[in-house]
Amino acid sequence: MNDFLRLGDVVKVMQMQVVEANSKPVGWASLLLRSSDLPSGGSISALQLVQDLNGPNYLGQSGWQPERAWIAVEGSDDGAGQIVVELGPEVTRHINAHSNVEIRASADGANAFGSGHLIWPAIQQQAGSSRRTRRIAVGGGRKAEPEAPAAPATPPQAAAPTEVPPAQSKQAGTDQSATGTTSPSNKMALIIGGVIASVVIIGGVLTFVFFDKLPFGFNGDVTETADQGAAQKPMKVLTLDEVRAQLSGSAPLSPEDIVAQADLQMGAGNLDAALLLYKSAEQAGSAAGATGFAKMYDPGLHGPKTSPFGQPNADRAVALYEKAANLGDAFAMRRLGILLYEGGNGISADKTTGKDWLDKAAEAGDAEAKSYLKNL
Repeated sequence: MNDFLRLGDVVKVMQMQVVEANSKPVGWASLLLRSSDLPSGGSISALQLVQDLNGPNYLGQSGWQPERAWIAVEGSDDGAGQIVVELGPEVTRHINAHSNVEIRASADGANAFGSGHLIWPAIQQQAGSSRRTRRIAVGGGRKAEPEAPAAPATPPQAAAPTEVPPAQSKQAGTDQSATGTTSPSNKMALIIGGVIASVVIIGGVLTFVFFDKLPFGFNGDVTETADQGAAQKPMKVLTLDEVRAQLSGSAPLSPEDIVAQADLQMGAGNLDAALLLYKSAEQAGSAAGATGFAKMYDPGLHGPKTSPFGQPNADRAVALYEKAANLGDAFAMRRLGILLYEGGNGISADKTTGKDWLDKAAEAGDAEAKSYLKNL
C-alpha cells in the first residue's frame, strides 16, 4: 500500500539504487543516492522503508509493521557524486528479492525530504539467517557468522542389473508340432496380431480419404500453425514467489516475455505479481512495461481490480506515461495528454503540453485520442 500522497512531507522524487555490498560481510547492501538530490548541505540520518503491497507496510524493529518507523543510518559521499548508505543484514533479511519498495530519506528521523521507488535486488544472506529473529541495528561492524559447509554430495548408487530369466522351455511349440493343435498362448498372439492388422488397414484407408485435411504438406513435412504452437505451450499463472524466481533465474526473460507474463497475471487477478513484472519490464526499457505500471497509478483507471495500491498517484502515473510515450506508446501518449490537460489529483493542468501529447496519440492512430480532441 503506497501512502506517498498522504505522507505530505515528501518533497522530492530521488533516484536510488540498491546493490550488494561486496566490501562488507555477507548480508550487507549499499543504498546509492545522487548527491545533487540532497538539500544543500544536507545529510541523511534515517530511512523509512515502505512496502508497495497490501499488509504491514513499514520496516521496524521487529520486521514489517502497520505503524511508521524510521531506521537510523549514516550516509557518506564516495567522491563520485553519490551518497552511500550501508544497510546491514538486520535490514536486508526482511526484504524479499524483487519486491517493490519505497525508500524515504530524512535528516531528522521525522520528516522526509526525498523518496524513491525501486525493485529490491537479491541480497545473499548468511547460512541459517532468519527474517524474524533479530532486531534491526544498522551501522554495526558485526561480521557474518561463517556459513556451514555443505554436506558432500553422495553419488547415486548404480541400480543392480536385472537378471534375465533363462529361456523357458519350448514345450508349447513341441506340443503343437507333435499334436497339430494350437496352445492358448498362441491363440492369443493370433488374435492380437489380427487386431493390429485391422487397425493398420483402417488407418491407411482413412489417411487416403482425408489426406488433404491432415496437418501435413504434400511432401510429408509437418506444418505447425501459430495457434497450435500456443496450444502446446500455454502460459502458466504464477504465484508471487514463482515470479520472483523467474526474474532471478539464470536464463533472463526478454522485456516482451515479461510484459506478456504480466498481462497474464493481470487477467488472472494476480495484481502483486503483475506489478512486479511490469516494473521489471519498465526498468529494462520496455514501453509496454512502463504503460502497464503507470495504469496501476492512474487516477482514471485505478480500482481494486486494476491496482494493488490503496490509492492512485497521479505524479507517478505522469512520469511513467511520459517514459512510455517517448518510446512511442500511443496509449501512454493519450493518457499523459488527458492527465496534463485536465489536471487535478495533485498535478497542475498544462493544457498546451496535454494537447500536444493528444495530437501525437491521434497521429499514432489512437482512436480515443481523436475522439477526445473533437470534444475539446
